[in-house]
Amino acid sequence: MVSEDSDTLPTMVAVTQEPKSPGNLFIGDRPSAHREFSRSNLFTLGGLESSLWSSSLSSSKELLAISGTDNVFIADLTKGDIVHRITSKNENRDVAWLNDHIVAYGHCDVSLWDLRSSGTATRFHRRKAPITGIRSPNKHGVQLLVSDNRHLEVYDTRMGKSPLLTFVHTHQGPQLQFTVHDDTQLVTAVDVDNDIQTYSLRSGRPLGALRQPSGGQKALYTKLRWLDAEGVLGDKEMVLQACQGNSVVRWSWGGRTDDEG
Repeated sequence: MVSEDSDTLPTMVAVTQEPKSPGNLFIGDRPSAHREFSRSNLFTLGGLESSLWSSSLSSSKELLAISGTDNVFIADLTKGDIVHRITSKNENRDVAWLNDHIVAYGHCDVSLWDLRSSGTATRFHRRKAPITGIRSPNKHGVQLLVSDNRHLEVYDTRMGKSPLLTFVHTHQGPQLQFTVHDDTQLVTAVDVDNDIQTYSLRSGRPLGALRQPSGGQKALYTKLRWLDAEGVLGDKEMVLQACQGNSVVRWSWGGRTDDEG
């Protein structure tokens, strides 16, 4: 879901991994009495052997970056069309908006693409391990959280090419299941044992694994997401939500000022 109220943005965007007929990117509306017309655009991105790995919505919700085997695509949701194709020699398993006009992506090294100039630069040269995740961990638009199968690292675009912070974090698979809470700078990430580990970007310390629910499934945790909910006493509390098999699991965090849990 993108927007319910906007006259220029679609209500729905869907991305599938494989370019099977009739397409792997849908930008459109669901029928509504509040809209004069409904749009429905279906695209096939990449070749027959290509895959789409990830997508990231800009803060304005007007642009969608999509990473794939062959290219990184930029869709303008106000136009309902693909407006840029960033050529890449290697597959890119994740993509993120550093700020409103810069996209971060990469196979092993981190590249930045500028919407204003259409220029690309390799910003951070990393070890020869495929990137499994990229996030912009806060609203400042200068830092990136980058993962491979053995590390979580924070890079700052204002400084040198070495990471500011490194956590040892081992996981399996081509993509890391993780998320960051903007205000508290808490990172939660699934590890090789399917435990959800927590890290504080403020203190630079690992905080340990979340307690597993009793009688829970053995399926992999996916789609981690922080939610701000209302507590029993009316105050705001942080809730981590994750999908597991056919269930949704939630954990409550101690408080916004408690980055140690």
